[in-house]
Amino acid sequence: MLRFGLPTVPADASVYALQVADRFYLLRVYSESSAGLYAVALKLATVVFVAVRGFQYAWPPLAYSIESDEEAGRLYSLVTTYYALATGVVVCGVALLGRWMVRLLAGPEFFDAYKALPWLALGWALYGLYLVFVVIAGRARVTSRNFPAAAAGLAVNVALLVLLVPHGGANLGIAGAGIALCGAYAVMLLVMYLLTRGLFRVGFQWRRLAQLTAIFAGVAVSGEELLPTHGLAGLVLRVAWLGLAPALLLLTRFFAPHEWAQAGALLSDGRRRVAAFRARGGEIEEYAEDPLKDL
Repeated sequence: MLRFGLPTVPADASVYALQVADRFYLLRVYSESSAGLYAVALKLATVVFVAVRGFQYAWPPLAYSIESDEEAGRLYSLVTTYYALATGVVVCGVALLGRWMVRLLAGPEFFDAYKALPWLALGWALYGLYLVFVVIAGRARVTSRNFPAAAAGLAVNVALLVLLVPHGGANLGIAGAGIALCGAYAVMLLVMYLLTRGLFRVGFQWRRLAQLTAIFAGVAVSGEELLPTHGLAGLVLRVAWLGLAPALLLLTRFFAPHEWAQAGALLSDGRRRVAAFRARGGEIEEYAEDPLKDL
């Protein structure tokens, strides 16, 4: 137990330090108001963190339950792709609609928090991908590989904070802190991949992952550059623009034919279960109306 679990302690400590270093830096080095705005953005980015937290709890039991390494490798690859799809839609939506989210949920006095919001949402999504590699390391029984990746991410985060946030030069403010967090998680993913790829083979669907990245990034960046940034018209246009993402996925044939068939089978099974539940509910209601009827 100690051989497996003890190496994860410094790794988790590094990840925790990574998640608080940006706020500490903004508060102590940059400005208190920026730290407050960043905290607001972090709270609003919970829309992605909730999904990541659910994935964090649900993923390891499923991943470790697969006995066959070959089958597990296929499952890990598919889960990674669809996790990127699910969180990518949310991050793209946050990037396009962040201004309205801040106005609605935080108030106009915190409006500048929108500058960090897309980056923090992306950072949480990348953290979920890091969890995929944590499970891979655990399955290969090399949890000691987690700490070098987490330490590298922490070092990169601190370096990027110094480069992107300070007054003068490349001063991006709270957006720079968000970019630093994303850069740290990207380095963690790269290091974990390099340290585990020779221990447990997962045939990641690189083409589909690149396809997702290009589509979501293209929709988010183009919408931000081309569409209005305020008013009802801007909101409606950006919501409509967000619909380009699924449309482009369909046009570029992201979904394989067998996935459509599986989705149809799941939908049919769901309808059957709902119908069966309703039928049982009708019987229960009838019984509840006259509990002595059958006695």
